[in-house]
Amino acid sequence: LSIAKTQIEEEAGRIRARQLELDRRLQQLDGDIVREERMVRDNANILERLAAEEAALNTENAGAADREASTRA
Repeated sequence: LSIAKTQIEEEAGRIRARQLELDRRLQQLDGDIVREERMVRDNANILERLAAEEAALNTENAGAADREASTRA
C-alpha cells in the first residue's frame, strides 16, 4: 500500500506539472491569437490605404494624358 500510495502521489505530481504546462501553452496561444488578430486588422487598414492610393494614382494618371496633350498644344 505504501508503494502504491507513493506511485499515486508521483503520478499526481506529474499530472499537476502537465496541467501547469498546458495552462502556460493556452495563455501563449491566447496571446498569439490576439497578436494575429491585430496583425490582420493592421493589414486590412494597410490594404485599404493602398487601394485609396492606387485609385488616386489611377485618377492622376488618367488626367496626365489630357494634360500632356494640352501642354503639347
